[in-house]
Amino acid sequence: MHNSLAWLAGLAVVALTAGLARLAAARLAQTAVVGEIVVGILLAQLLLIAAPQSTVVLDLAYPALRTLADLGMALFMFSMGLHAGHLAPPGERHARWAVPAGSFLVPFVFGAGLAMMIAPEHGGSSRTVFVVFLGIAFAATAFPVLARILQERRLTGTGIGNSAIGAAAICDVVCWTLMAIVIAASRPAADHRIWLAVAYLAAMVTVVRPLMRRWLRQNRAEASESRLPVLLATLLVSAFVADMVGLHLVLGAFIFGAIVPKDASGEPVRVFMSNVAPMCSYLLLPAYFVLAGLQLDLAGLDIGDGALLAAVLAVAVGGKFLGTYAGSRLGGLPHRRSVTLGVLMNTRGLTEIVILSIGLEAGVIDRELYTVMTVMALITTAMTTPVLDLLDRRWGRPVRPTGAEPPAAPAHPSTQTPGTSPPLTRPEVRSR
Repeated sequence: MHNSLAWLAGLAVVALTAGLARLAAARLAQTAVVGEIVVGILLAQLLLIAAPQSTVVLDLAYPALRTLADLGMALFMFSMGLHAGHLAPPGERHARWAVPAGSFLVPFVFGAGLAMMIAPEHGGSSRTVFVVFLGIAFAATAFPVLARILQERRLTGTGIGNSAIGAAAICDVVCWTLMAIVIAASRPAADHRIWLAVAYLAAMVTVVRPLMRRWLRQNRAEASESRLPVLLATLLVSAFVADMVGLHLVLGAFIFGAIVPKDASGEPVRVFMSNVAPMCSYLLLPAYFVLAGLQLDLAGLDIGDGALLAAVLAVAVGGKFLGTYAGSRLGGLPHRRSVTLGVLMNTRGLTEIVILSIGLEAGVIDRELYTVMTVMALITTAMTTPVLDLLDRRWGRPVRPTGAEPPAAPAHPSTQTPGTSPPLTRPEVRSR
């Protein structure tokens, strides 16, 4: 079978099953990303069971699917960077920093504590890098999935919605900034690359951002479609340079999205979301979920891993909820809103899987911990909607302020604005 036929067939299967997964998830009152992740993992596991390493499917389809998945993740992370730039949502300004501070710091400390306990068994060569990385993984919130949940529950524009989006955006910025440092430190010749990474970041802020602002303002009269290629080309260059200096292509894409001037980029960004995001959502991101699933070793889990999963879930759910609740209360928010925010911020979804994939590729975590943490990400995302339903039955649904129109939901795989995947290492295919 020719290479192009192999990967086209594989991509067709991925796109079709992802579409069916979205429909199934909707019927189960779940966000689309939950169905896509589950189906991606199941497809990958079936492939591992049925196909030896030398099969045409893996040998021919894998490289092309990985390239498409990388492109999709870059586009997705760019959209996340665009939305993460809005760090000051209207209203609730008294709690603007207390909520994200609690939502990040407490789960980070809890996660770092657990990391120190399991480092001898699951950590990489650097204990410090492993501890910080796991702290980041536990502190992350899936901004795009959260936005989709808020949109579906008509909470966008409410006090709860504004607080959740603002906190998730700040957490994203902090998480990805720390990720850049951790990944740079985990690479060979780390000292040399860290300085290159610093130079790259400085150039993005002091050179690229002003140039983008000037270009976007000077060309306001041009059709947005004509400016989109330049935006996409700069995005890809940023991702390429970030990877070359020891960061990761997804970090480069996120950074570029974060530094694009929001006051000057409105129409081109809307064109990006309407024309590019749907392709990411329906085609590229589902390919990423399959490739991420190929990294899992579900068959290799044993009773001891069940105990590890229980500990990971307790730390993840407890740390995020307690941190968010404490920050909300310190910020002056009422008990009910604080509880709801604690539930919402436990949404991890695709963001967590991206972080874990980067850590696995960089050798910071092993495949066993990657598998356990991925299962945790799926459980914490899937539990959000049922728990919110339970709270609604107890307290009643929050009411949208009169006349409040929900802002456009950020790009996300499950929301229809997701993007790409971090370069995943070729899995060591096991014969079952």
